[in-house]
Order: sequence, then structure tokens, then C-alpha cells
Amino acid sequence: GLFAGGVDELSAPGVDDREALRIGIRCERESHRFFRRYGERLEESEGKHVFLEFADEEREHFELLVREYRALVARTPASRSRAAVRRTR
Repeated sequence: GLFAGGVDELSAPGVDDREALRIGIRCERESHRFFRRYGERLEESEGKHVFLEFADEEREHFELLVREYRALVARTPASRSRAAVRRTR
């Protein structure tokens, strides 16, 4: 499924809060792209609207996780924080 890779990564040993958020960010970004891409391809229908609504929800989840990640990084030493924030953009 869409999230299988992320679930496997989250259960790996040594995954800290930063890494968990990065995995979540990537999964939400990929899910948003998936739903948007297929929603835009569908003819005008209820299915199209459902896919585009899911895309909007996934974008909101992505933005929330990015905010949480940046807040976490802001609480850690500056040298690690700058590099980590750049990777999420």
C-alpha cells in the first residue's frame, strides 16, 4: 500500500523522533501527490472529488508534520538543525 514502506521504516531499530517525522513527511508528500495526480486525471465525477479531497487532507497532514519537525529542530543545536530543515523542503 501507500504507507507500507513508511511503516516498515518506523519499526526499524534506532528511529528517533526526527527520523520518524521525516518518514511521516515523505509518506504524506507521496500520498498527496498520488491522490492529486489521479484526481486530476479522472473525468468530472464523485470519484474525482473524493481523490482531490484526500489530496487536500494529505497536504494538511504534510504541512502539520513539517511544522512539528521544524519545532523539534529548533529545540536542538543549530548546526544539526539547519541541515535537517533543508532536507524537508
